[in-house]
Formats: sequence, structure tokens, C-alpha cells
Amino acid sequence: MKRLACTALSALLPVAALVAVSTAPPASSAPALPDECSAEGNQVTCVFTEDATFTVPAWVTAVEVVAVGGNGGSGRGEGVRVLGGRGGHVEHTIPTRPGSLPAPRTLVLHVGGNGGEGQADGYGSSGGAHGGGAGGEWAGGGGGATTVFSSPALTERLVVAPGGGGGGGKCYVEYTPCGTGGDAGTNGSTAYDLGTWPTGGRPDGTPGTGGQGDIGAGTDGWPGTADGQGGNGANNHQGGGGGGGGGGYHGGGGGGSAATFHGAGGGGGTPYPPSAPMTLGDGNPRVELRYVDRTIGDETAPTVSVDAGPSPRMAATARVSWSGSDSQAGVAGYDVRMTEAAWHGAVSAPKMLRTATTARSLTVSLAKSSQYCFRVRAHDHAGNTSGWSTERCTTRPLDDRALTGAGWKRVSGGGYLDRTATTTSRKGRVLALQRVPAGRVALVVSKGRKHGRLEVRYGTRVVKRLSLAGPARNRVVVRLPDLKKRTTIRLRTTTNKPVKVDGIVVARR
Repeated sequence: MKRLACTALSALLPVAALVAVSTAPPASSAPALPDECSAEGNQVTCVFTEDATFTVPAWVTAVEVVAVGGNGGSGRGEGVRVLGGRGGHVEHTIPTRPGSLPAPRTLVLHVGGNGGEGQADGYGSSGGAHGGGAGGEWAGGGGGATTVFSSPALTERLVVAPGGGGGGGKCYVEYTPCGTGGDAGTNGSTAYDLGTWPTGGRPDGTPGTGGQGDIGAGTDGWPGTADGQGGNGANNHQGGGGGGGGGGYHGGGGGGSAATFHGAGGGGGTPYPPSAPMTLGDGNPRVELRYVDRTIGDETAPTVSVDAGPSPRMAATARVSWSGSDSQAGVAGYDVRMTEAAWHGAVSAPKMLRTATTARSLTVSLAKSSQYCFRVRAHDHAGNTSGWSTERCTTRPLDDRALTGAGWKRVSGGGYLDRTATTTSRKGRVLALQRVPAGRVALVVSKGRKHGRLEVRYGTRVVKRLSLAGPARNRVVVRLPDLKKRTTIRLRTTTNKPVKVDGIVVARR
């Protein structure tokens, strides 16, 4: 018989981006709160009185929003001030779990302004910032809306606290009613005039109509818009001007002006979402954000585990996956490291595969006749770092060509490991692998109904006897006793029936 002699392949396939690993965990440090925020325990409250952006921390799952819109400005008259409407106070909880907000999870905050006061000299007044409509002559401007947007593009409004309508102008105390501005979500007041009275603006944006008198006519207010702009109050040089509409999800309509006497009030804007409860604000426009920050006081590291998949692996790649949990701050990322060893070589120093990754798996290329072992550690959002996980390993077997012996022949086919197997039908034939290091060992064989038997020796000692008879199947893995020291493994046939050896697994760990 021809003697077969083959050398094991021990060159390692490259793994991308390998660097030496430090075993020291990063320093633990919880992130600092923004200047507008304060904490009591792990309850955080942030108060913004000016426009701002706020990035929701990745570990926060919900933010309670309190938004207060601007009040409408007061109208001026003869010895009297005509009150503007009050802005809205809206409370609503925004879910901020992953996927609830678009990246980078930034809320844009527009804080509405109070409407301008009516001028004693008869000039109009400005509307409050972010949607307040301007007041007509003597009238107050509408209050601006306070709005929370989901992104810098300002394409989605999450919460809107509307502004109040401005008070109508040129009110005389001896004549009633005066045209007070509508509170958030309500109509502006109709005002007294000779003949037909001017009407107030409405929250849906409908403007007030002008009054009709015996010496002329007032004019209609301007409509509010669906993008939140309150309508301007009407002007009339003879009578009082209308109050500006309040900003809102839909801006309120501006009040109509009078023919002779009092201008009507502007309408308050509408809130959003419609289901959110709304009360009346206190005249201090703002946004309050309240949330639970579990990083505060969290000194407990995450737990983590890794799975290297089945071992041995016949394929040239392995999918390694991992998971972690942290009941407080939540897992922020993972470090993944690997050691590798050819079957007869030293175990390498740890090499880092991923650093601070949020991924949960990767695919690694496996060299023939080598073992790969993986550990993972996790970082949480409070800066705590776990220890390295329990090691998990996977091994790719040596091909049958690594064994030597006389009286055997080689067969090939797609069903075999690396497309070859070594076979004989003669009793007493021996295959050997020399200088096998201590570790775990297994055979890769084929079975068949008429197959024979093998005995396995470590040195001269028989450690296992195998029957390969059974349903026909290739790549069958048979576990052998662990090796305690370096030695030669010999496989000897004990029958004159077919025996087919496909490979051998030598795992260092």
C-alpha cells in the first residue's frame, strides 16, 4: 500500500482590524447634566425659557414635557386696559425608546413670547415670538406658541402649547363689552360698536369680522395658518384695531376692527396633541423636560455573555454573538476580544476585534486546524464596565491529510471535510498524529451500515474503541478522552471492514 504523509495547515486567516488589547477597563464617569437641568435622586428636571436644542440621552425611555405658551398682550383704551388671553399649559409624555425619535434624538425647543402691549399713541403692537399675530391700532399682539419639535428639520411637532389672543384696542370704559383676547383654544371676544359689532378671531384660524357703523366700517382680521402663525388684528384709523391671534398648532384668527369704538379680541391658538390635557398658563413661557436618569447613582456594572456557536466547525467562518443586560443605566456598548492557536502552536495574546460597539454579533474567518476563543465585556451609560465574560471557543478540525500511515488510500467528494477522507478495509492499519499537545480531542469520521471498528491509542495505551457501523453519514464527530500531556495519537483498525477517517479535532481549551 502507498504511504500517505501530509502536513497540517497552521497558517491563520486574517481577522480584520486586530490590535493589542488592554485589560484595564475605561474610567467610570456618569455624564454631566446640561446647565438648565437639575436632579433630585434620579429624577431630572430641565427648564428652558429660551429657544434651545436638547439631545435625549440614549438610555432615557420617556420624557415628560410641560410646555407653556405666551399670553396675549393687553389692548389700550381710554382709562382701561383690555386683557389679552392666557396661553396654554400642555403636559404630554414623549416615548424615546430606540426608534421612537429619529437620530440624533434631538428635541428642538421653541419658547413662545408674550404678545406686545397696545400703544397709547394708537400704533399697533408686535406678536409674541413663534407665531403671535400683530395687534391692530391700540390692540395687543397675540402670544406665541411654545413648541417641541422632533428634529432640527422642524418637520414634526410633538407638543404645542398655544398662545392667547391679543386684547382689542380703543376701549372706552363707559361702553361695554370690550374685546378681550381669547384664552388658548377659545374665541376672542366680540366688542361694542355703533351698528354691527366686530367679532373676535377663532382658534381654527377664522378671523374676526369688522364692525359696521353709521360713519364707516371696520375691517376683518387676518386668518391664522395651519403651520401655527396667528393672524394679525385688523386696523382702522377711526375705531379700535383687533387683537392679534395666538400662535398654536393652528394659529388663531386676528380680531376685527371697529367702525367707531372697540376692536375685537384675537383668538387663542390650538394645542397639540389634541388628547393632551391643557390648562391655562401663568404668563411665563417655557419648556420643562422631566425624565428618569438611571445613570445617576448607578455603580453596578452590566452582566454579559458570549456565544461562539457549535464546536468543532466544518465551515471556514463562525458567527460570534453576545448579549448583555443592565437594569439601571442600560448597556451602551461592548468590547470583543479573541485569542487563537494552531493545533500544535502557542495560544496568542488577546486581540481586540471590536471596541465600544453596539453590534451584537460578527463573523470571523477560521483557519484550518485552529482554535478561536472569545470574551466580551460591556459598558453601561453610567460609565461602569463589566469584567470579561466567560470564554467561549470554537475549533476547526485538522483535515485527514494531517495524519500519516501505510495501507490507506484517499477518496474525495463534496461531503467530506475539505473534500477528502482517508479510508481502508484492512485490519491492523494505523494512522498517526505525532506530538499532539494537551487538550480536548475528537475524531471526524464517516459511518455506514457495513463499516468496521477502530481503537484509539494515546501513546501505547488504548483509550477508546469505536464502532463506525450505523446509518450512512459523513462528518460525524466522536469525542475522545482529554489529553493530559503531549503525546502521539494512533488510530488502528480492528476489522476487515471499511473505515473512513475525515479529520481530527485538537482543541487547546
